[in-house]
Amino acid sequence: MMQLNRFCGIVLKRPAFEQRLPRSFQMMAPTYYVESEHEEVFDGFQLGHYGSWAAASLKGEVLTLSRDRIGIRTIYYVDHDDYFCFSNAISSLKKLPFLKLEASKEGAFAFFFHGRTDGMFAGVQELKAGAYLKYNLNTLEYEIHGAEKISIESLDVSLEEASIQTRNLINQSVQTVLEHVDQPAAFLSGGIDSSVIASAVISSGRSIPYLTAMTGIDALDEVAYAQDVVGQLEISEWHQIQVGNVEQELINLHHAMELPTTSLGSFMQYELMRFCQFKGIRNVLDGTGADALYGGHNYYNAIYWNELILQKKFSKLRTELKHYYMKGHWLKYYAKNLMLYYYIPRFRMASKLKFHLKNNPLLKSLNRDFIYEQASSLDKKPEINLRNLNTFLKNDFFDGAVTELLRFTDRIGKYFGVMSQPIFCQSPELYQHALGIPSQYKVHQGLTKFVLRNAYKEYLPKSVLTRRNKMGLVAPNNKWMKDHKEFLLSFITPDLDEYFQVEQMKSQLSEEIEGAGMQENYKAFRFLSFALWHKTMLG
Repeated sequence: MMQLNRFCGIVLKRPAFEQRLPRSFQMMAPTYYVESEHEEVFDGFQLGHYGSWAAASLKGEVLTLSRDRIGIRTIYYVDHDDYFCFSNAISSLKKLPFLKLEASKEGAFAFFFHGRTDGMFAGVQELKAGAYLKYNLNTLEYEIHGAEKISIESLDVSLEEASIQTRNLINQSVQTVLEHVDQPAAFLSGGIDSSVIASAVISSGRSIPYLTAMTGIDALDEVAYAQDVVGQLEISEWHQIQVGNVEQELINLHHAMELPTTSLGSFMQYELMRFCQFKGIRNVLDGTGADALYGGHNYYNAIYWNELILQKKFSKLRTELKHYYMKGHWLKYYAKNLMLYYYIPRFRMASKLKFHLKNNPLLKSLNRDFIYEQASSLDKKPEINLRNLNTFLKNDFFDGAVTELLRFTDRIGKYFGVMSQPIFCQSPELYQHALGIPSQYKVHQGLTKFVLRNAYKEYLPKSVLTRRNKMGLVAPNNKWMKDHKEFLLSFITPDLDEYFQVEQMKSQLSEEIEGAGMQENYKAFRFLSFALWHKTMLG
């Protein structure tokens, strides 16, 4: 079952509100209206337990809202004294004349300090991944049932067995999507994830378009790697999309995202999705989630070393350290990551606040009352376990950066009428298997995602299989900020004084932008994006 559908529904607790509903709403039952002619509305792709979805269905007097286990699609809801409303898009909620959207200070604080984007709208709840909500139209009450915890079992397999199983599961996941969606394409960055997906598509016998984003900056573009994949797999349709008209599209980008972002990497996705709309592409396959399943980020090396130390596997540790290639001494790199992911999150509030302010001095330009009103949230202790790599990866996959990436890809795709298909996030068999693969098959002699590379070693070019300079969809974030500095700073205005010390923030941002290099630093753009978002979605 697959359908792309923005939907919005409302249960009126006071019938008088019926006169204020937009004309597009249809009555499904007494007091229940939905922007559709059907009792069930669906956004996503589902085949049995496979897929991703946000859905609302009416059976008798019970309205049920449900969301996929990983949280690829979204459902928001608002419970007010006079109404209960829900939607899979904030832009749909904005059309309700009696609902005034406002920023959440708790959400803004979490965004400034941690980059998280859940809870940005005051009073608007987001149904948790894997949960379902049942609303009784008679009693006007609801209950939420949480997702069942997914247990991960360690696999007792050899590297070759794990590799064969991995390749079969990925190939089957791609095959399932291609059999049930129309007008598909795939992103191709030249990294291992998108290259693996391309190989799986070829093995299915299908020929689809592939899309690569370019910025015109050789140090950041990965076109050469993508070209190697195109040649090796004999891909017939490959589009290279030049990304660049940032200033003209920034406001539209924030309309599309419906949220602020820490990086202009989202603009790369925006331009790719815009091209999809132009070409009539309805579904796009991408590799989101693979890093957290197979250990793709460089800092996972340090987490794996910690596992080896705790298990007293010092001989194996010595072998790994021989292949250490990052800048600086390995011990310094290990200590830095241990502090960042284990100790600092467990600091007391005052110490944690001091660390954040030192790490990103721009935070000192936030309104001081705002900081101290919300600082208590820093006392929350995360449930992060560094005893072995897989428990750390599980947290990253279900509760970490993956959810943020999926959130933006889904929203930007919807804006252009395109359905994102994150191949690694839709099959429970695939991600449960991946998280059970022994750590030593994921990080091996300094190579991350080793089992994934090994699984496709006969299909992909050596340049991709052996590359260590993982990049992904990297934007010249700081260069673009510098190129459009005055335009961006124009959004830091006095009406944001409840969040910023406005003049100080503008001055600090100006200095930061001028002094920054070319690539990401994830420090400055979040404040500019927040200002853009605030005016775009709430202004």
